[in-house]
Amino acid sequence: MLSPYSLARQMNDQISIAKGLIEIANERSDVRFAMDLTSQISHLQVILSDAAIRDHDGSQSTLAESKAAIQNMAFLLNEAQQLEYDAATTIVKLKDKIDNLELETRSINEKSSKYGQIAAEAIQGIFTVSVLD
Repeated sequence: MLSPYSLARQMNDQISIAKGLIEIANERSDVRFAMDLTSQISHLQVILSDAAIRDHDGSQSTLAESKAAIQNMAFLLNEAQQLEYDAATTIVKLKDKIDNLELETRSINEKSSKYGQIAAEAIQGIFTVSVLD
């Protein structure tokens, strides 16, 4: 198990959070932010992959690169927080959308029912006229 203070643990945690934020950014049509997060995730994954392949000894260059990548991702995660890209806000907004869609659906169903009734009455009127002739 990774120590909560290890760089690998921090990077993995940031990747997990960022993946969720990408979905929220896409939902809000914020393509630029989603691309920034995707790029940073890829960068963190490359660092983790390189470290695993090398089975590194904690070289200073690797540590510096890891810390810089963590700081860059932290900046993006902070930006997401400023934009209110959190799960609770997104859930509330999605529930509002669902409620609006349900109202729209009810309205459309009512209109459809009325149009069906009008059509049935028109057909009955045509049938009645043709029977009387």
